[in-house]
Amino acid sequence: MLGTANGWMIAAIMPLAMLGNCGDAGQIEDSPEARTELAHKIVKLEIENGDLDQRLDQGADLAQAYSLDTLRLELGRELTDQELDRVREVMRSVLGEFLTDEVWEGILSEVYAKHFTANEMQSIYDFFESPAGKKIMQLSGQMMQEIDAETDVVFEGQMDAFVNRIDEELGEAFPELLEGGS
Repeated sequence: MLGTANGWMIAAIMPLAMLGNCGDAGQIEDSPEARTELAHKIVKLEIENGDLDQRLDQGADLAQAYSLDTLRLELGRELTDQELDRVREVMRSVLGEFLTDEVWEGILSEVYAKHFTANEMQSIYDFFESPAGKKIMQLSGQMMQEIDAETDVVFEGQMDAFVNRIDEELGEAFPELLEGGS
């Protein structure tokens, strides 16, 4: 998913960023122009620190995974490791053609400006410029990989039980599923 990695980062740093803006000194007029300008500053920092690259990598991984079965069927064989790498490269390259820095900046800036006041965004920007904020941005990709790996461990060996629980709950929510499957 292209939207996952940064969501946790914003959720994690918002309380810290807001602490830096508790007083009234230096309040910014909360105009659409101020929001837009600050949103662009924040997103530029994120792009400079590799956020878009991480999202393109994640998107390429997902696109590759979703296309492998079709490729196997159409080719009539398994793909070699080299071919798998090439499929991922193609996915990454094409995603990058459509999701450029400018497009990404426009999308995120618009969303940030919609949900945060100018003062909140100034706090976020100030935090990202702090040593702790810079460290979060530098480590976000590595931290997400570690979080994903730990999450995989939780489900490892339990996938059948997980799927069965989903089936049970959906069967209760939609009894017609059980009737059609018997």
